[in-house]
Amino acid sequence: MPIKPPPPVTLYGDLERARQIARSWKPLDHLADADAEIVAKAIAEGIAEGRRHGLEIAKTHPDWSRDGRLKQRDAAAGHDA
Repeated sequence: MPIKPPPPVTLYGDLERARQIARSWKPLDHLADADAEIVAKAIAEGIAEGRRHGLEIAKTHPDWSRDGRLKQRDAAAGHDA
């Protein structure tokens, strides 16, 4: 049985940003407040999921980070890191 990763954790800032995004979308203007909140929560979950994916990538590919690229550049130039 495969182990499922935990669901993304939505932070308060994610929900505030998601509400801002939802308000900026003109087609959503006609939604009731409760429906707009559902949309905002879905957007916030997407933000949290993106953060989780970013952290997974950083853990599995540390050489893709900015620091990893700088270390590679310095090593190629013959500088000590």
